[in-house]
Amino acid sequence: MPTDTPPVEVTLEPTFLVAASRRTVARADLGAFFDLAHREVLDAVEAAGARVVGPPIAWYARVPDATADVAAAFPVAGLPLGPVTPATGEPTAPVEVLPLTGGRCLATEHVGAYDGMGSSWDRLVERWHADHGGAGRGDFWEVYRVERTAEADPARWRTRLVLPLG
Repeated sequence: MPTDTPPVEVTLEPTFLVAASRRTVARADLGAFFDLAHREVLDAVEAAGARVVGPPIAWYARVPDATADVAAAFPVAGLPLGPVTPATGEPTAPVEVLPLTGGRCLATEHVGAYDGMGSSWDRLVERWHADHGGAGRGDFWEVYRVERTAEADPARWRTRLVLPLG
């Protein structure tokens, strides 16, 4: 492996609150889902008078097959658990505040375009099987630290990949 490949490390991830839009999505439609759902989450949080406190997240409930059970989310402050309700009344989108539970995890960083992320996940999963026997919680997430809406050059995109160990 090249020396500039980000390492896979055991980390202790914090638990934090996210505002999320959860759906079951065809794998081929994930990009469009994230574009729409991340915007829905931002709009709902703003309408509720709160704020996001971190970058966008894709939180998967399981390894995708033809479909993915996934949430488009943002870390938030100032909102209670449950549906996000605008200051003016009823929720306008299926956005809710949930705890994203941390704990002991394997994590690495993917640098580059999303279509190359599979090799970074492969490195992480290989280590997971070698060191931990593939035992884990089932969910995993991606944190888009530098993403396509903020940086036009895909070579500069940075995504943190996190796989809980239990």
